[in-house]
Amino acid sequence: VILVLAKYLSDWNLNVGRIQTFAMSFLIVLVPALIVFKQPDLGTALIMITPVIPMLYWVGARPFHLFLIIAPFISIITAFHSISFTVWAVLFLIIIFLSKPKILLSVSIYFGNIFLGLLSPILWNMLHPYQQKRILTVFNPELDPLGAAYQIIQSETAIGSGGLLGKGFGQGTQTQLKFLPVQESDFILSVIGEEFGFIIILLIFLTLTSLILRSLKLAYNSNDRFSSLTIIGMITTFLAQFYVNAAMTVGLIPVKGLPFPFVSYGGSFLLSCYIMVGIIINFGVKKPE
Repeated sequence: VILVLAKYLSDWNLNVGRIQTFAMSFLIVLVPALIVFKQPDLGTALIMITPVIPMLYWVGARPFHLFLIIAPFISIITAFHSISFTVWAVLFLIIIFLSKPKILLSVSIYFGNIFLGLLSPILWNMLHPYQQKRILTVFNPELDPLGAAYQIIQSETAIGSGGLLGKGFGQGTQTQLKFLPVQESDFILSVIGEEFGFIIILLIFLTLTSLILRSLKLAYNSNDRFSSLTIIGMITTFLAQFYVNAAMTVGLIPVKGLPFPFVSYGGSFLLSCYIMVGIIINFGVKKPE
């Protein structure tokens, strides 16, 4: 998906400001993402969509246009909380006013997003029951402590009990007594947090941050547009996997079955990570004139 999108956006004759460019870019990522979503695998489908916004920004798309793409999702999410929705509505109005689009367009965009917010109950009912439970238990794990919230509770317990230096290798009770589920892949950070502590978790985060920053530098210094876009797409994929896996282990977001790059057990995922790093390194090498 990243390579196809990079090939499309690398055309120097492409007008990034046209709606056709945005439509084609999203079509490239949405078709495979929807197929994955039908499995159902919402987590992986969302990861597949994430590179499109940074890649469009990298080729010169206006931030306001990209904001308009993200805005409907924010409207839908905030609509479940009246105060959040009110704050978002005011903030959205200020952004539109500062961007100064045409009056008719401004009114259409604003009230279109408000209407989407009102449709939130319909969209909520379209989710599978297990997906609804995962979302609800993020805000209140006590709703289903032995069901949808079980993974979050055990993960937070493991990380919290590890403290700064951890309990020691093989000494984690949540891990060794198998209270922590899917500990070799989805919740591998919880295992590390319990047995090796916050210091090792921080070291892992700093290592991946260094990889992302160095890759970003390669993309910035690349003279080839296709190579630069490909690197940006792969950086975004790493960053999305990094954030989602880490955030779900501490209950910041609903649990999604997504592994942590280079650390979680897995065959195809680990191989894909190494392939992406290989492509980044290859594209980052300066070719002779």
